[in-house]
Amino acid sequence: MIKAQEKLLGIGEVVEILNNEYQKLTKSMIRFWEKEGLISPIRTEGGHRKFSPQDIKRMKVIAELRHQRYLPISVIKHIIGRLDQDPNYDFRIFDDLFRPEIFDIHFQSLNLSEFTQETGLTNEQIQEIEHLGFLPIFETAGQDRLFDEEDLRIMQLIKQVLDLGFTPTDLDFYVEDIKIHINNEGEFWKKTKNKFHSAKDRKDIYRMLLSNIGNIRSIIYKKYGGLEIGNVLGDE
Repeated sequence: MIKAQEKLLGIGEVVEILNNEYQKLTKSMIRFWEKEGLISPIRTEGGHRKFSPQDIKRMKVIAELRHQRYLPISVIKHIIGRLDQDPNYDFRIFDDLFRPEIFDIHFQSLNLSEFTQETGLTNEQIQEIEHLGFLPIFETAGQDRLFDEEDLRIMQLIKQVLDLGFTPTDLDFYVEDIKIHINNEGEFWKKTKNKFHSAKDRKDIYRMLLSNIGNIRSIIYKKYGGLEIGNVLGDE
């Protein structure tokens, strides 16, 4: 509920305020959020949008999830819904588990032209690799596709593989393997999460699961790989 003394701001004023933290934010992005049901600004008799301090606070959360964490709209809707139900819900609880190993807080997202220059790949190659699933495709609301630091690192590594004479489709099975593993891990987690009540307990248990399962996969991979690698490499 809007308090009488609260000042309502127009969309231009909101963009100016939020651009101090989220430089990529535009009016069209805010309109897109409204279309997707993430925000519900007041409408004047003339049809102009007006935003309350609560709206701005909400948009800061959305902007962080979109512009700093690159989450898709479907995930953001889930998080916003949880926050509506429980204002104390901590959506950052698992954040450190899935942060990049090397994260530069000063890294600026790259547009397609900058991305091709940094990676040495063509637009067509990037689109093909993206289509195969190496780069999750997010909604852009008519804005240019932006690439983050992890996208850049993945493409630089793939470029090195392509320079050896391979094609993106030669690597397709790696993405499918990751998707299958994540899906199986999610089903496994669903069976166990009800045993742990607090978010901190779930985080600690999940951290242990990631570590143990990762070590198990590494050991098994080496055992099977050791049996097969001689034949693959053609050793006598």
